[in-house]
Amino acid sequence: MEDLRAYEPGSSSGIATTSERYSNQMVARKEKRLPTVEETNVVGMKNDVEAVKGKLLEGAMERVVVAIWGMGGLGKTTLAKKVYNDRDVQNHFCYRAWVYVSQEYNIRELLLGIANCVTTLTDEQKRKNENELGEEVYKCLQGKRYLIVLDDIWNTDVWRGLSSYFPAESNKSRVLITTRREDIAVDAHSDCYKLQLLGEKESWELFLNKVGTRAVLTWPGLEEFKKEIVAKCKGLPLTIVVLGGLLSLKDLTQDSWLKVLKSMDWHLSQGPDSCLGILALSYNDLPSYLKPCFLYCGVFPEDSEIKATKLIRLWVAEGFVQKRGKETLEDVAEDYLYELIQRSMIQVADTRDDGRVKSCRIHDLLRDLAISEAKEEKLFEVAENIDVEVLPTRVRRLISSNISQTNSPHLQNSNLRSLILNRSIDEGDEGGDWLKDNNLGKLTRHLKQLKLNLYFRRELKEGSFRSIAQLTGLQKLKLATDNFIESEGLSTSTTILFPGLECLYKLHLVGTIRKLPVETTLYPPKLMQLKLLYTKMEEDPMPILGRLPNLRILTLLQDSYVGTEMNCNHGGFLRLGFLQMQEVWSLEDLSVEEGAMPNLKTLKIECCDKMRKFPHGLLQLKKLQRVNLYEVSQELMSEVLETQGEDWNRIRRIITSQVPPPIRGY
Repeated sequence: MEDLRAYEPGSSSGIATTSERYSNQMVARKEKRLPTVEETNVVGMKNDVEAVKGKLLEGAMERVVVAIWGMGGLGKTTLAKKVYNDRDVQNHFCYRAWVYVSQEYNIRELLLGIANCVTTLTDEQKRKNENELGEEVYKCLQGKRYLIVLDDIWNTDVWRGLSSYFPAESNKSRVLITTRREDIAVDAHSDCYKLQLLGEKESWELFLNKVGTRAVLTWPGLEEFKKEIVAKCKGLPLTIVVLGGLLSLKDLTQDSWLKVLKSMDWHLSQGPDSCLGILALSYNDLPSYLKPCFLYCGVFPEDSEIKATKLIRLWVAEGFVQKRGKETLEDVAEDYLYELIQRSMIQVADTRDDGRVKSCRIHDLLRDLAISEAKEEKLFEVAENIDVEVLPTRVRRLISSNISQTNSPHLQNSNLRSLILNRSIDEGDEGGDWLKDNNLGKLTRHLKQLKLNLYFRRELKEGSFRSIAQLTGLQKLKLATDNFIESEGLSTSTTILFPGLECLYKLHLVGTIRKLPVETTLYPPKLMQLKLLYTKMEEDPMPILGRLPNLRILTLLQDSYVGTEMNCNHGGFLRLGFLQMQEVWSLEDLSVEEGAMPNLKTLKIECCDKMRKFPHGLLQLKKLQRVNLYEVSQELMSEVLETQGEDWNRIRRIITSQVPPPIRGY
């Protein structure tokens, strides 16, 4: 925890202290291990794509609901995505939105997801209730031709709860839903499209695409082998790509592959569902180091998009990743992720510009397998409701959408390592009543990391703050609320910054803090990383924050400060290595006195277009190795690029203009 690499958040190795040659080697190595992420399972879907496109682009002028339905594993979501991203479809609709519904859904959250796709919401709008958000969506879509995709619907109440917020005008707008249930498609009065199983030809072609070789075409007895593969998978794309992914990592010999098929016979004999048998075979074939990583994917909500960096960090934190030579644990974990993708046990959801995986998801059938096996292995347990009075005594990880029986000594179970509540705290939510009666505070010794959004349950704020103050083992805290300082009976210092949390080193606050406490004793003593968003501080925070003795990383995001000037005093920020200011719109002048920030390595000034001058005090910082300037004023850039002198030349050599990642409110 001392070096924090190059003080670059999210980085697993220093960017500035690493030689160019070594960096190039690392890039080349990562490029070689990138997974193949093409949509191999779109084989045989050409006719399906054209048929669904026709239903969206042609036909009646009034709003029409189109439903893709069929059994799990057929590729309904894949087909919907292929159509959604089709150029003709993109050009036809003014607005497009995609939300995942799944079995556990919340109408307000679905509306929020749709709104985020079609407009930019203010902070105030994001806090609106269901009806108010629905009205925002309606106003935004009114008079526009739109396409809304509702993926994986399990309940007829979903469409009934959303339909009134989608204008039913005569402009050829469309709603596309995917579901396993025909009755849901019928209930929505939709134009139904039933997705069929693949035929023998398409099944074989998809299999060959996934294994990545056509050497099998030269094997003797090819026809029998082909028929056996097709027969066992029964035309279901999910089982075909999973089996193909498994075989792609085996020796390219007929004996090796036949051995796998023989093993498959046993799994298929254990039950009538061939799909589940093949998925179970693929899980059992995983190397021991991959099994807990795959099972852990079951902790995420159904159909959720999982950030790759988050998944990797969780694997490392849980101790699933084995040390390998001089590689970082994060690099090893990334290889684990790519191997699971190659085996089609995890799907790629999005990629970065360099081709690496940005986010992933797990098919709900594979998630069901992961949850079942995890319970068997006592890795974790998932339940819709957890009664803490009857917790298994050896449970290490609990995942739920709701906890009942709140007053229980079981919450202090010494075996409990992780408690994950996969449900937002919304208005009227009973993952919220649990926060009452100091239940959070009962996790005092065990909880290491907490993310809590209280925007929609302001009445829980005061009690939650008191509970957090008792979490003496807490190391990382992200806390969002409307206002940190307007709580009855609580002072600013004890409410906001929790000085008694001696283990806390990473703090992320979202919400209004007009004025910071002056005394450094009112801050966590080991605070190393501080991120502020929407805090709207009216007084310059730098003289105060500069006196925090252990601060290494400071990130000031949108509207964190609403003043015009900042000054870093002499002797301030002695250990700071990373400073980012993004979308601090009001900032006009940043001054750095001599002797301030002597260890700064990375500076990012992004989307601060009112700054007219480059801080001259930065010229003295000999350890500065990177300055990212993005969307700053022309005057500032001209000064940096045109002013002569050795110090200015050095600054020019380390300047970049990279686009910053979007700010995530919560």
